[in-house]
Amino acid sequence: MGVKTLRTILSSVTHNGYGSATPLSAAGKAFCAAYAAVGVPATMFLLAATARHLAVPLARRPRGYLQARWGYSRRGAARAHLLALLAATLVLLVLLPAAAFYLLEATWSYLDAVYFCVISLCTVGFGDLVPARQARQPLRQLYQVAVA
Repeated sequence: MGVKTLRTILSSVTHNGYGSATPLSAAGKAFCAAYAAVGVPATMFLLAATARHLAVPLARRPRGYLQARWGYSRRGAARAHLLALLAATLVLLVLLPAAAFYLLEATWSYLDAVYFCVISLCTVGFGDLVPARQARQPLRQLYQVAVA
């Protein structure tokens, strides 16, 4: 299985379709359609199960800690916890990956990298910015699979 095939399969399950990797044969198109038809619901079930298991350590315990240790009201603890989760999500899923893209993509500004991360996370994938397009990038194939 080639890198382009793997990128096509991964992008079909994650809903990001940048147009940079597409199946060319009828069999490839049928496989990607079937894979997406099974993979998208399976991904949703996996995310729901993961959220159920992480609810206590990521939601209830921190709010309880804020209430018991710092004297927050129930509502105040929920707000502080929400702000902390939003900040952590912003840093881990947008700002840090954007910094990596900014360093790896010579023609991208940091704003371009942030834009790419947000558009990709929202599963929009306009295709105006596609990483790993430079011909002489070190470890280009590994980079392409990691981006997918």
